[in-house]
Amino acid sequence: MEATTTQRGVFFVLVGPAGSGKNYVMQAVLPHLPGLRQLPTATTRPMRDGEAQGREHEFVSHEEFASMIHNNELIEYQPVHGNLYGIPRRSVERVFDQRLLEVADVEYKGADIAHALYGSQVVRVFVSPPSVSKLIERLLQRRTSYPEIARRMLRTPEELLYANQCEYVIPNGDDNNSPELFQVIVAAEREDRRADVARASVPRAALGALLDVRCGRYTLRPVAHPAVLPAVPFAPPEWPHRAAERAVTPLLEDGLPEGRWTYTRYESNEFIAPDRLGVTRDGDLEQVLYRYTYNVPHTRVTPPGWEWAYALRPSDGYDVD
Repeated sequence: MEATTTQRGVFFVLVGPAGSGKNYVMQAVLPHLPGLRQLPTATTRPMRDGEAQGREHEFVSHEEFASMIHNNELIEYQPVHGNLYGIPRRSVERVFDQRLLEVADVEYKGADIAHALYGSQVVRVFVSPPSVSKLIERLLQRRTSYPEIARRMLRTPEELLYANQCEYVIPNGDDNNSPELFQVIVAAEREDRRADVARASVPRAALGALLDVRCGRYTLRPVAHPAVLPAVPFAPPEWPHRAAERAVTPLLEDGLPEGRWTYTRYESNEFIAPDRLGVTRDGDLEQVLYRYTYNVPHTRVTPPGWEWAYALRPSDGYDVD
């Protein structure tokens, strides 16, 4: 592809949590802007159907990625959802040297580092989902595994907050003009000016964990609100199962009696997926709830304000409470 005749080279980075639609926006725009092309980032993840080496990504082994790090060939790299991603230095600097227009879907920490290094030549466009619940719904539609969704949600509150640092924030709901808005941004930045695009609203998110203490078919419930188990807020690096322990331990005089966790679904890098994942809403704040279960041998300990109630065990999976 020939170099553009723009006043400057621009590297557009599309930022947002998994399921926000960054790749959708990029792929919708690329065929309509001949002067814009995708910058291939480096990754250790396997190539997917429809992808090509050197187009969407430079697909490399872990050994090759380690060599790129050692030789200072990456301006940044991050572990994301179990794989490594990085931005090749030579590719980005070619954009500026040859006054090209290129775009990539970049993890938010990588976008921050790239902008710190190259300033206004890196234009960050945050693609905002309509809600956290919608993010999960989209991941389910992609057949993303339930434990993987739970792991990805740990990053969502911090990812959404990064919208405040981006030059543009565009919406990506089920019915909006996000590709058209991105085209307006590219056209304006090509001429070294800011696009007249209103900043979209961004959902607010928090994380919470709760622990369902069970004894056979009985569950420990608060008397005042038996349908709602109290959750404690947490944030990484605390793991959600540790937060769940923290939620219930003060209730029992001698701590949790000897029992059994239902840690049976998933475990990787210390992360243990919950039995259920849910979302609650309080105004414009959505809380992602990680629910774990602890099975005890008897019901002799009953904290004040609590009771043992008969209840069927919910099935594992995702629900919106």
